[in-house]
Amino acid sequence: MRIVILTTQLGKGPGGKVVANIISELASQNYKLLVICSECHVNTAVNINLKVVPFKWLFPMKLTKLFIVMFRVTLRHRYWQSYVYRNFKNDVTDFNPDFIYAIGSGGTQVVYNLGLAIAKYSNVRLALHLLDPIPGPKGWENYEIYRKSLIHTFKKSLKEADLITMGNHHMLEYQQRNLKFDILGKSFIVPDPVVNKPIKLSSLSQKYVLTFLGSFYGARKPDRLLEGFSEYNKNNPEAELHIVGTNRINLNHFDVSEDAKKKILFQGFTTNLLEVFERTRVLIDVDADIDEDVFISSKLKEYLSVNRMIVSITGENSPSRQLLSGITKSVIVSDFDKFKISKAIEKAMDTKYDVNLFDDRKSVLAFLNVSRICNEIVKNFERISNKDYGTQ
Repeated sequence: MRIVILTTQLGKGPGGKVVANIISELASQNYKLLVICSECHVNTAVNINLKVVPFKWLFPMKLTKLFIVMFRVTLRHRYWQSYVYRNFKNDVTDFNPDFIYAIGSGGTQVVYNLGLAIAKYSNVRLALHLLDPIPGPKGWENYEIYRKSLIHTFKKSLKEADLITMGNHHMLEYQQRNLKFDILGKSFIVPDPVVNKPIKLSSLSQKYVLTFLGSFYGARKPDRLLEGFSEYNKNNPEAELHIVGTNRINLNHFDVSEDAKKKILFQGFTTNLLEVFERTRVLIDVDADIDEDVFISSKLKEYLSVNRMIVSITGENSPSRQLLSGITKSVIVSDFDKFKISKAIEKAMDTKYDVNLFDDRKSVLAFLNVSRICNEIVKNFERISNKDYGTQ
């Protein structure tokens, strides 16, 4: 099978890493790939035909939003779309692909419209992968007129695409609720893949260290975690909360005791995750406390590969809770109540480790395995194309 992949920041940020992992696995299975992107931050396999076309002449963001609200079109990356179409549509035709797979997110829906234009020119089937729903749920995007206008910036691409993929069922159903035409009948789930082999650390930290890895931004806020840790700290004064990542948090703005503040330590972004995991007793993940949370954090999937207990702070009907529903021993799930969070931390900290403790994650890790996911992508491409390509 021959596939053209259109995307933006390959290997950068959570979404860019998802795309890079999928491309790497498809290449390892010897599928022929032509990849067109705006940036590349990873070393790609030699059998990938890579075209990097940097963004130029970006339309100002304030004017972009104004045009979206007034005219329901986005001009942010219009020059890039036009340039790639003019200069690379014949490369795509000459590549003779079986499918074009446009992978983007909120703010980069240009790849969907570019994909539709090239697919029509080359007479090729089109699949879209939405890393985020568009518009984002309230809490992530709150300007209602802008939210309602966003869907129109790529509605035609959604309507005419042969296949649509998204990261989880909550996200897909949310996207459907924002449309007046059906996409469920041509959609399937492509979760963010896990590529790491299980990390089996040799010894458990004797210090009671709780670690949050990542950044708080948008609707994902630190207040519930901080308040829950403060409550836990009352009876466990030696425990520490480590927040590792790019964050600007003023503890004086939260309901946290003075004693607990002394035990909350901040560390900037690091690539040495092994060192972080080794000093940690419990890893913690925090979702957004909003009504329609459709996201599963990228860090939660990384945590699952590490032999450390996990506390997940999430909503009652969230996709994270659904993903973790079969893990009953090595993950403790809590809602956003600070007392329940404290109890969840306590239970995770006091769990006795044994060789079988983390076996309950195997089925989830198998579901998130990058090879399985890419096989599912190809199977659905074959179904639509009515061909059996094998790995050629």
